[in-house]
Amino acid sequence: MKHIDKLCVLGIDDKELQKAIRGSYQPGFMQIRLAQPYNGDLNSLDIHALGTLLHEYVHFLQNISTPWGLFTSMVQYNMMIDTYKFISGSTEEIELPLRISYGQELENRMSIVRIGTGDIPLRMRLRSNVIDRKKTIIWHRNLKAVGKKNVPVINLQVGLADGSVINLNLGANIINESMAALYQMQIDPSATHENNDLPYNLIKILSEQHFQNISSDNIKLITICYISLFSLYPAQTLIDQLSFANDNTHLSAKDLFDKFVNEARIKKNDDEDFSVVEFFDIIIDRFKGILTKSLQVDLDYIDETLERVRLSNGIVPILTILYEGQLTRDKIAKLLDFLGIPYIYTDEGDYHYPKSVKNPNKASNDMIALIGNYSLFHYLVYPNEYYCCPLRYICLKENKEKDECFTAPWNGFDCAMTVMGDLIGLKDKKIKWNYI
Repeated sequence: MKHIDKLCVLGIDDKELQKAIRGSYQPGFMQIRLAQPYNGDLNSLDIHALGTLLHEYVHFLQNISTPWGLFTSMVQYNMMIDTYKFISGSTEEIELPLRISYGQELENRMSIVRIGTGDIPLRMRLRSNVIDRKKTIIWHRNLKAVGKKNVPVINLQVGLADGSVINLNLGANIINESMAALYQMQIDPSATHENNDLPYNLIKILSEQHFQNISSDNIKLITICYISLFSLYPAQTLIDQLSFANDNTHLSAKDLFDKFVNEARIKKNDDEDFSVVEFFDIIIDRFKGILTKSLQVDLDYIDETLERVRLSNGIVPILTILYEGQLTRDKIAKLLDFLGIPYIYTDEGDYHYPKSVKNPNKASNDMIALIGNYSLFHYLVYPNEYYCCPLRYICLKENKEKDECFTAPWNGFDCAMTVMGDLIGLKDKKIKWNYI
């Protein structure tokens, strides 16, 4: 059995197959998967494993410390709430994978997320993910209608090493992966991702071709990627910020971020606009409310982390450690100690919940609830090809297994999934699988 197939049998649904042997992050649900064993001690990791953990941790920070990351998460939580409401209230046979219609307002937000995320190269099964650097990447600005709004889109035409030319919609996925890869190389210079320019090196190559004044400054490129995530239109903001930085080379990476935070205005509607700091505070407060409603538990670890990433605190941890000189293992440890580590699980079956702030001797209940909700929601809507419970690896670690792990994990002996299923009455529902 191939390693990737093994992951699916274990209940690990990792769409980014080319990354599967190292690690992945699940946006919105704050969980990191690592291929290698991890006992919670950074010093136990070699430089390559540490780089992988750092890469995925950057994705976590992109998720919880930017308006884009929080907005996309809230859209997922609202989808989850509506999904549970539909199942709880249904008296008819329920067909899985579940496909329901959401309200128009949520559908519009889902469209903004799809457009803003852009294409995901690692899901496109390209013959080559290597960019031909001799061919100029061509980009165009366009608009796409979402409800009554016109949403900006950046289209790229990219030549690949196999001679093909592909059209890509630039968005947060490519930006996030390029930023995380550049960040990873600060601690592990060998992590060049040379066989996967798409998505990891695209922003770097785009800069080398079109924004040459800043293309060699990876700290600036990381900063600009991060700035773009303070917009609901990341691709447009990225291009605008790259152009501005290219024309103002006297500004340092920190200057660029400070200028954006201090001078940019974000429109909420035609009548209101806010400073970046004000807008981010509003998003954080709204996020807390929706997540509390979704989980039906008080926030603990998540609340503390969100409070620590507020721009109004005057520090930006993800950038500050880069502006203080060479990145080191000790600096990474301090970053993780300050913001905490979310849920981590490994292909070996190990898993680590973040500790409660209120009771450090226990796992944080909000993260336990979040992982449970992620597992149930994704199993109902986006099951893996084996229709295997996403939490099966926990049962296997405890030498427990049941036939219901496949197709009906809310039945059988008690486990995390039976607890989640009972919340929406799944045992009492008639379920039919439409196998894909």
